[in-house]
Amino acid sequence: MLLSFSVENFYSYRERQTLSLLAEDREDLIENTIPIDAPALRGHRIVKFAGIYGANASGKTNFLLAFHRLTEIVANSAKESTSADQLLITPFQLDDAWAKRPTHFSATFVIDNVVYVYDVSLSKDRIHSEELTAFPKTHPQRLFSRRVNSHGKSQWHFSRTHFRRDKALESRTRHNSLYLSVGALFNHPQLAMISEYFCRCSLRAPHSADTDFIKLMSRCDTDTKFSRWASEMLSTAHTGVAALRLRDVDIHDPHLAHLLLAQRDTTKPHSFGAKEMQVAHVKSDGQTVWWPMRWESQGTKQLLSLLRSWYDILNQGGLVLVDEIEASLHPLLCRRLLTMLAETRPSEHHGQLIFTTHDATLLDLSILRRDQIILAEKSGDGATQLVSLLHYTPRAGEALQKGYLSGRYGAIPLLTELKLHGQKPAKGNSKKITLSSTSS
Repeated sequence: MLLSFSVENFYSYRERQTLSLLAEDREDLIENTIPIDAPALRGHRIVKFAGIYGANASGKTNFLLAFHRLTEIVANSAKESTSADQLLITPFQLDDAWAKRPTHFSATFVIDNVVYVYDVSLSKDRIHSEELTAFPKTHPQRLFSRRVNSHGKSQWHFSRTHFRRDKALESRTRHNSLYLSVGALFNHPQLAMISEYFCRCSLRAPHSADTDFIKLMSRCDTDTKFSRWASEMLSTAHTGVAALRLRDVDIHDPHLAHLLLAQRDTTKPHSFGAKEMQVAHVKSDGQTVWWPMRWESQGTKQLLSLLRSWYDILNQGGLVLVDEIEASLHPLLCRRLLTMLAETRPSEHHGQLIFTTHDATLLDLSILRRDQIILAEKSGDGATQLVSLLHYTPRAGEALQKGYLSGRYGAIPLLTELKLHGQKPAKGNSKKITLSSTSS
C-alpha cells in the first residue's frame, strides 16, 4: 500500500510536493479506507483511491508520470544498458538553477505490515543518492544508503543486523543504475521484494490507448475469469456488449503483412494471421452476432480498458494510476466505478488508485472524502503545488462542486477574455462577445 509519494524538480514540480494517502480520523465513508496493520502506524487508515483536480497544464499528469518514471527506472536501470545511457529525467526548466539540480523521488509504502521509505536522487547521467529505510516497529532501521560522488564512485552504508549485504552487487552497480534494481536482478530477497512493489504499478493514460488495448487483448486471451467478468460488467453497464472473444483473422494488406513477416523472420504467405477482439450483440430475434471491437464506441472501449485496471485493483493489488478517468465516460458511470472500489472489501493485496480528472460531479461528499481530493495549481512562475482539500476545511455537507467551480479552493483555470476579431455582435446585441477559456 502506498502511504505517500513526494517529487521534487521533475517537469512542472520544483520544490518538494507530497501526496499523502493517509486518511484523517473520521468515520464518514469509512468504506473508502483500509486499516493499516503495520506496528509503526497501527490504528491509522489509508484511502483506497484519491483524485487530483486542477486546470489544464496545472501538473496533474506530471505527478502520475513522476511515480511511473520511478517505477520504470527501478525496472530497467540494471538491465542491458551501459554507463553511457541516460536516465529519463527532466528537471524543472523554468529556473536555470533548478535545471542543473538533481530530481528527487521519495515513496513511503507498506509491505507485509512493515513501513518502508525509499528515497532516490538522480539526474540524466547518474544516481546521486539512494536509501532504503524500514520501520518494522516504530523506530527506523536504515537498511542501506548510497552516495555517488562526481567521479561515479559510490559510498555505501549497510545495516549490520537487518540487511543481507552482498558485495558482488556493489561492484555490479554502475553510476547510472539503482542498487535496488541490481539487487532485484540478481534475486537479493529484500531488494527483489521492494522492486516488485514498484513494478506492480501501472499507468493508464489517453495517449497510451494502443498499448493498453494490446495488454487488454493479452489479458482476455490468457485469463478467462477476467474475460467473463469484463463481459458481465459491460452488459451491466448497458453497452449492448454481451460477450468478448478473441479470434484469428488474416491480414491481407501486403505492406502490413510484409512488415509483420519481417519481424517474425519468415517470408512465406501473402496473408498473415493475427488476433482480433470481437464482441457479441443480441439481435431482435434473439440470435447472437459478433463484430470487431473497433466498431464499438470510444466510451465502450474506454470502459473495457478501465475494467482491466479495476480487476487488478480488486484482485491483484498494486497501484493503478489513471489519467483523465472521465475521458469518454458518462459522469454517472464514472461515479459507479469509484463506488465499486469503495463497496468491495479490500483483499489481502490492498490495491489502490490515483486518478486525475476534470469531472466536477465527483466532488460529492457522498463519493469522495475530503482527504481523497487533491488540488494541483501552478504558481505565477510555472511551478506546480499540491494541496489537499483538507487545507480549506470544508464544512460537513458543503456543496464541493459549487465551491470548486466558483474558485473557493483554487485549482481552476483563469478565465481570459478572447475577442473574436472580425466578428460582429449579433443583431440587437451591442455587448462585446467574449469566450472563457482554460489555460492549456
